[in-house]
Amino acid sequence: MTTVPAERDAEAAALRAALRAAHAGTGSLTLVTGPLGAGKSALLDLAADLADHDGADLLTTAATPTDRTTALTTARRLLGHPHHPDHRPTGHTPDLADRATGDRPVVVLVDDLQWADRPSLGWLRRSTGHRLTTLPLALVCAIRDGDPGTTDPALRDLTATATTRLRPAPLSEPAVARLLGVHGDLATACHHATAGNPLLVRALAHDLALHGTPTDPHHLTHGLAGRSWWLRERVAGALATLPEHMTACVRALAALGDDATTDLLGELTTTDPVATTDTLHQLTRLGLLAPGDPPRFTAPLLRAVVDELMSADDHTRYRLRAAHALHDAGSPPTTVAEHLLATTPDTDPPWTAGELRAAADTALHHGHPHHATRYLRRALHAATTPTDRARALVDLAAAETRHDTTAAHRHLAQALPGLRTWRDRAEALALLPLTGLPTTPGSRAATTLTATHTTATTTGTTRTDPARRVEARHWITTSEDPTTTTAARTRLDTLGPEPPATTTADRELLTALLHRSTLAALHPAPTLATHAERVLHHEPTQRRDPTGTTTLALTTLLAAGAPTPATTWLDSALRTTDHDHTTPTDRAALLCHHAAALAQAGMHTPARAAAWHALDLAPDGLRTLSAFPLAALAPVAITTHDHRLATHVLTLCTHHTDHTAGLHLRATTLMLRATTAARTDPRTALEHLTTCGALLTAAGWDNPVLFPWRPWAARQHHALGDPGSARALADDDLDRARHWAAPTALGRALRVRAALAPPTEATDLLDEAITTLRPAHDPLGLALALLDRARAAGEGPTTGDHTREALTLAQACGADWLAARARRLGAPADHPPPRPATALSDTERRVAEFAVNGLSNERIAAELGVSRRTVEKHLTSCYRKLGVSRRTELVSAPGLGEPGHPDGR
Repeated sequence: MTTVPAERDAEAAALRAALRAAHAGTGSLTLVTGPLGAGKSALLDLAADLADHDGADLLTTAATPTDRTTALTTARRLLGHPHHPDHRPTGHTPDLADRATGDRPVVVLVDDLQWADRPSLGWLRRSTGHRLTTLPLALVCAIRDGDPGTTDPALRDLTATATTRLRPAPLSEPAVARLLGVHGDLATACHHATAGNPLLVRALAHDLALHGTPTDPHHLTHGLAGRSWWLRERVAGALATLPEHMTACVRALAALGDDATTDLLGELTTTDPVATTDTLHQLTRLGLLAPGDPPRFTAPLLRAVVDELMSADDHTRYRLRAAHALHDAGSPPTTVAEHLLATTPDTDPPWTAGELRAAADTALHHGHPHHATRYLRRALHAATTPTDRARALVDLAAAETRHDTTAAHRHLAQALPGLRTWRDRAEALALLPLTGLPTTPGSRAATTLTATHTTATTTGTTRTDPARRVEARHWITTSEDPTTTTAARTRLDTLGPEPPATTTADRELLTALLHRSTLAALHPAPTLATHAERVLHHEPTQRRDPTGTTTLALTTLLAAGAPTPATTWLDSALRTTDHDHTTPTDRAALLCHHAAALAQAGMHTPARAAAWHALDLAPDGLRTLSAFPLAALAPVAITTHDHRLATHVLTLCTHHTDHTAGLHLRATTLMLRATTAARTDPRTALEHLTTCGALLTAAGWDNPVLFPWRPWAARQHHALGDPGSARALADDDLDRARHWAAPTALGRALRVRAALAPPTEATDLLDEAITTLRPAHDPLGLALALLDRARAAGEGPTTGDHTREALTLAQACGADWLAARARRLGAPADHPPPRPATALSDTERRVAEFAVNGLSNERIAAELGVSRRTVEKHLTSCYRKLGVSRRTELVSAPGLGEPGHPDGR
């Protein structure tokens, strides 16, 4: 069965009609015209299949450019054996009319007729002439548009007698999608790349079959152009038949790309406007260029193929010419820079470095730091002196701080020896954002900053802006060195009760010291929150955070339990990003902090939405950011009980964590691992928390909100049957929380200590927790304290009030798991609430804690070193004493935490 090419039904019908007419004794000349790759040969193949199927006498040939060198070459090949087209009989060349006198109709197919020699064209004309319509002959010829041979008078005489003209149209997007087996955005990209040209579509289909579907549709063109040798050969063959001035124009157009204009093409090919316009018209007829102005290739893939066909020298020469022409025409620096990137440094004109730096500035202004980095790396090669190279390295580092801080540190270290003055070095170091600095003791950045800070101190220049900015970075890079803690506290005190925050240097120094004080809980939380809010008041929301001051100020506010000012500033900043050039990665960083503020304020549903939005915006970009956005997502996942989010964030943190990672990220990673392990393996969770605590203690980082490892570890010790260690950690955490004076931390510390205390003491502790949390912005903490209080009281006049208020708060937070717990505690009168877990023996409590954390009976037996039957007996006793009937109801018992959370939520 004959297969009709896609969207060629009308052409197939016309060919069938021509063959039927030939069978009936009526001859015809059918012309198939179109540009390169339009599918003309496919239609001739279809005609051959139809002729074979009908038993016709078939003659086929394809003319070549060399046919024009010898008379009657095309005609003699046509009359030879159809399967041996190179056979050339000598002597008289008979007319086709003589061949069409037999019992079978004759079908003659000639491809690329525009290359046939003139005598052969005359022979075809004489062979048919006025007798064509009386012969059983179907002549089908394909002619490529725009080829120089199409102007031959002999060809025009022959084509003037055509009875049917076919011009196959480009394939539609649905047809391309069906042929390639793609859909959606990829189908659109494939159609755009090929413009529906069947030759290009076939090449793309072959490439997809060999190499699979690309993840990025934008990689279609250059990847395929480099791999498909036969496509390059087809295009190269077509270009080889063109005059030199036309091929030069094609190469120039490939070099200029979307920057091409008729005037620029004339400059690159050194032709006058009239000649350039005529050349473009011919290339359009040939099908290489799309109609209209400015000149463009018909398909992006075609441009990519031409680009691949150019030699390295030609490529450099044309791109350099393009850069010169665009520079002279006053084109935007980014346009000129793109062409300079494709040239070699030895050909650089004197204006190269300035143009590349201007392009980098434009790219940074529009939120494209990766493009700026490309331009500035190329500008390094244009630097002619050590000083110029040092300044170029500084510019490069400044761009890299927005997406690759490791590279920024490396290039800045390379630049410093070439900077002559202390001020130059200080200004260069001030380019590094506070949040992108290493905090590991002994790092090269820390050593350099400390040395520069020391120089400023000894020379009496500490009051200058560069000195203050260097000092700010000194305090950040030494934040894991506990020997500098006292000095940091003293330095913050010297700034006074209202530290200056009007200049960038003021805010950098203040936020660096606030951060040091926050990590180590050196000052009460309310004091630091006031200072941090002051920083945000002076920090504009109309730009990203290049220095890291807003990130550090937001961290301090959330650690102090003050989400409201943080949320207010972030709301304004996010609205601003809708209208400026903020990159997706920068917006994702804002969303991470926004999610943390929303979660702390008890708005769990929008917090989760913001967190996932951030991950969707920059799934890979978050890996190049500082640790702070990732660390901000950790409490969101934990507070909202979004285990999928916790796993995702843990994966990102693990990717970020190596031997050079700062303590902030390492501690966050360990606490996320503890959260994950606590669901089924409290012993492993405790190991992670203990490791985390040891690292934090060694650095002097004691903040109970940022790193609540003590209350979490206390819960795990208690679950594993070590109440002494649990109480010691809980007491220590409570002391630190009172010193820090953040309601969030104090409320949690009181709750954890109450879970380990006798009933009377527990009631007093929980009452204090409720009193502490009521004026705070922590509705979730208040709800948890109310439920703990209700369970501790058992049946009493205030139990219902506590559970009802807790249910209202849980529902407002979107904490379904907590609302369900509140409903269980608000049981009807004939179903008494669970009795306190203090009624259990130590062994029963340990079994119940393991069960709450999701361990199976077999696993509990292995942990305790007892038989499975013993575990079952203990659980039965727990059910009876606590007044519950099944395992899932154990969570409602006072003192037994929520599964999946290491602090018992």
